[in-house]
Amino acid sequence: MRGRVWHQRPAHMQGWSGHIDLQVVDDWQYPSLSFLPSTKSKFVRSNSLSPGCFRASFSVWTAAHFIQLLSHVLERCLVAVWGAPELCDLPQAVTLVVSVLSPSPMHSSITVSSTTVTRPDTSRLPSDCGREEWLRSIGSLAFASKKRASETISVPKHRSEGAGSLADIDPVAVVSQQGRAVEATKQPAGNGLPWLRMLIATLGACALVGIGFGVGSDVDWEAPPSDGMVVTELNTYEKDGYVHVRVKAGHLEGWGQACYHSSRSQLSGVVAKRVHTWVGPHVLGKTVETPADIDAVTDTAWRQNYKHTGDVLAQVLAGVDTALWDLVARNLNVSVCTLVAEVMGGECKSHMPVYGSNGNRETDMGLLLANAVHNHDKYGVQAFKFQIAQRMGGDVDITPNRTETLIPLARQLLGPEVTLLADANGGYDTIERAKPIAQLLIDNNFTFFEEPYPFWEYDKAAALGAAMPGMPIALGEQEYRMDVWQRNVHAMDVWQPDVHYIGGVSRSLAVARMSMEAGARFMPHSPNPSFVAVFTLHIAAAVPNAFQFMEADAVNTRQPPDGKRFFTEGVLKIKDGKMKVPTGAGWGVALRSDWVDEASKRTSKMKSSPPPPSPTAT
Repeated sequence: MRGRVWHQRPAHMQGWSGHIDLQVVDDWQYPSLSFLPSTKSKFVRSNSLSPGCFRASFSVWTAAHFIQLLSHVLERCLVAVWGAPELCDLPQAVTLVVSVLSPSPMHSSITVSSTTVTRPDTSRLPSDCGREEWLRSIGSLAFASKKRASETISVPKHRSEGAGSLADIDPVAVVSQQGRAVEATKQPAGNGLPWLRMLIATLGACALVGIGFGVGSDVDWEAPPSDGMVVTELNTYEKDGYVHVRVKAGHLEGWGQACYHSSRSQLSGVVAKRVHTWVGPHVLGKTVETPADIDAVTDTAWRQNYKHTGDVLAQVLAGVDTALWDLVARNLNVSVCTLVAEVMGGECKSHMPVYGSNGNRETDMGLLLANAVHNHDKYGVQAFKFQIAQRMGGDVDITPNRTETLIPLARQLLGPEVTLLADANGGYDTIERAKPIAQLLIDNNFTFFEEPYPFWEYDKAAALGAAMPGMPIALGEQEYRMDVWQRNVHAMDVWQPDVHYIGGVSRSLAVARMSMEAGARFMPHSPNPSFVAVFTLHIAAAVPNAFQFMEADAVNTRQPPDGKRFFTEGVLKIKDGKMKVPTGAGWGVALRSDWVDEASKRTSKMKSSPPPPSPTAT
């Protein structure tokens, strides 16, 4: 019999890496699993999950129900086995789980994520780690897992001498990320029999109906087919230039956002309609359970709409993509930040420092600077970005010498410790005009120069960066073309995709990976206090190379918007210069019901059979 182990890791395992070594102790082969938890340890700790448990969660379609139960028990409790030498070693336990279910000789191999582990004959199991003991330990450990989980994993090579009855032990393993010694705490376990009976009953039922693995050599099992999280309904809600998107799958729903500019209200109707006609056929009827599934949906939708590629399609796609991330995270009962951290190899921070932005050029310079000083003093904001030049101005300032006055004055009023940034919004056309401004920014210790030229003129930006190496160049808020991102690595020191303009979280993370490979900083563009700020908050708090500050609307006003215009709570509230990352499942926020009720609604539902992808009309 030959198959595959999970053809892709579960969503919560994206980014894990590890290896398996064989050790011989007392004529016994111990598979020793070593993982690299690094910054993912918080996820393990907060969700009582162990990477080893998932690596050991074998799934065979002929015994799907039993395996689902077993993997749940392994997922929630085996982490304690690894840290408690009083119990059976996890490697032995894993091989025993397989051997209990298979009547065949235990001399074959198991492929776990492309790594082979030798299984010994069950008759050679140590006498203190028999099948009954294993099942009894499962009963005890089920209770321990609810209390605490290890942060990293240490595999004991021997069972300690003199241990009491396994059923009387409730281990709590605490292993520091730095590899400090394991602390094992014994407590009365309570009654472990319900779990024991459940497992034994399930085993018995599998045996009675003749369900077996039929394990032979080179076994490598495949995950069971499942209806899973099938998207059955797609809704859009349009109001005041904003478009929110909802997807439904089973009893769950996910929320996202497409348009976010009141000034572009004429576009929102188009976007809301195209969510259904351009992307709807490629998401309805699809099973979406992992970030990889979302990637597949967004990639298919983009390719099938090759006749319509552009920023409108990107905004349409963003609405569905962000809703799917919410859906998948809710299904896993984790925040999107946690999920992104797993995918990107980062760690979800609890708070994100912000920089005040949106200082309109038309607003009096003195008022803007007074607002910045006020928000620094009252809300603790430690960074600000000011708009210079004239938007797409062709080397002409909005008023004569405004830029040359604003740059040194901002530094003088806000002091040497505050981080200052400048955004020209494509205001310059020539290096002769942009270069003196870059030098002025260097002289006043500004951190970066954003979009000095129109965004598509990457060669000019690269030339300015080369001529002024002391002034990092920030670009990308308007860019939606993935190939252009790849070709212009040399032009950018700070990469600034906008979740909406680029097409959602999945495509934003693709850009984040490119920026990591280029050794650059990643800072999503998020000037609007709506869902885009929530999306950016989750992403920026999880991507390892993210810029130290996230953009927030905190220059135009002395009372920064807190998000209550859209959400039931002030989820964008700034305190001590930071925003708190929502910890609830998904985005962790709820749209106001009155906003939803007043919006124009469109609905698409899955047909009796999922619609096949079809080329779009010319």
